[in-house]
Amino acid sequence: MMWLMDINCGVCTFRLWASWMSDAESFQIKSLKVDHNYARNFKLGSLVTYLWIGSHYIKEIVQSHKLSVRKLSAKVITKFGIQVSMGQCKRAKKYAVNLIKGSLVEHYGKLWAYGHEILRTNPRSTAKLDVETGPDGKKYLSKFYMCFQRVKQGWKEGCRRIIGLDDYFLKGIYKGELLCTVGRDANDQIYHIAWAVVCVENKHNWKWFLDMLIYDMNLNFGNGYSLMLDKHKVSLIEAIKELLPYVEHMQYVRHNFQILQKRFTWVIYHTHFWRASEATIENAFKNGFYESPIVVIVDARKKPIITILEELKLYMMDRLYNMKLEGQQWGNHIFPEIRNKVNLVKKSQKHFLVLPRGLNQFEVRGAAEAYEVDLERKTCSCRL
Repeated sequence: MMWLMDINCGVCTFRLWASWMSDAESFQIKSLKVDHNYARNFKLGSLVTYLWIGSHYIKEIVQSHKLSVRKLSAKVITKFGIQVSMGQCKRAKKYAVNLIKGSLVEHYGKLWAYGHEILRTNPRSTAKLDVETGPDGKKYLSKFYMCFQRVKQGWKEGCRRIIGLDDYFLKGIYKGELLCTVGRDANDQIYHIAWAVVCVENKHNWKWFLDMLIYDMNLNFGNGYSLMLDKHKVSLIEAIKELLPYVEHMQYVRHNFQILQKRFTWVIYHTHFWRASEATIENAFKNGFYESPIVVIVDARKKPIITILEELKLYMMDRLYNMKLEGQQWGNHIFPEIRNKVNLVKKSQKHFLVLPRGLNQFEVRGAAEAYEVDLERKTCSCRL
C-alpha cells in the first residue's frame, strides 16, 4: 500500500507532494515548490497532547510551583514554536503533579523497609519512623529520624561538646521540614550527627527530635554541653528548657547579622558587629561578633524523601572517610586548625608576663590587662 502526503498552503504557491516508501519506512518527496509568502501559523496545538506537554516539562512544573498556565504556554511556543491552549497546559500541570505524586507515594510506602535495611546493615544505629492517622483513617508519615552507630561513636570519642541545631523547608510537592544537628570535631571542622524529616516545625516535633538525640548521645540534662541554635525560635527554646535544662545556649551570629543589617547598613557597623562576636570579656564586646558557621546539605530537600535520606547518608559517609584519610597523615600532634589558632594566640600574647601564684596557677599580665590561669582546672579569666 502506498500512502500519499500532499501539503498545500492554500494561499500561496507552496506545495509538497510525497509518498510512503515501505521498504525504507519513510516518505519520499516527489515534488516541492518552496516559494512561501504567507505568515507562519503557530496554532498547531492539535499536534501535541497535554500528556506530551506534562511529560516534557515535568521537572519545571514540579520544581516551580509558581509556574502558571500562561508561563507554561509561553515556554512551549518559545522552544517549539507551537501555540497550545490554556486548557492543554492546565491539564498538563495536573498530569505532571499526579505523575510525581504517584512516585512519591511509592517512596513513602518503602520508608518502613528502608529503615529496617539501615538497621540491618548498620547495627546499633537508630532509624525511627512515626505515623499519624489522618481524617480519612489512613496512616501518614509524621516523622523519620536517622543516626548511625559509627557517627555516635565518633562524636563521643573525638568531638567537642558543642551541638548545632538547624531546620530547612522541604521544597518538594509534600511539604515538611528537615531537622539537622551537627557538631565540631577535634580539628574544629563540621561533624554531621543526625537528621530527621518532620511534617512541621513545632515544639512537639523538636521535643521528639531532641529526645532521640539525648538518647543517642547520652546528653542527660545537658550539663557540660552547648547548643548552638538557628535564630530564636520559641518552639525550640521551650523544648530545650524542658529536656536540657542545664545546657548552655548559643546562637548563630550570621542569622542575627542578616536581621540587623536590614536596619543598620553602615560598613562601620558591620565591622563592629563581627569584632563583638569574637569578644569573651565585656570590654572587648563593646567594640564589636564572630560566627561559627554550620553548613549542611540543602540541595537534597527538593527531592523525594528516600532520595533526601540517601543523599545525606552518602554525603556524610564520603566526608567522614575523606576526613579520616586526611587525619591519618597528622599523626598524634596538635591538629592543623588548632595549631593555627594557637600560633595566632602566641603572636598576639608574646609580650605577656607570666607570674606563678600557686600550684599550676598563674597570673598573666599584659600592658593594660591581666588574667588568672589555672592549668589544673583548664580555665582562664579571659574565657577564651
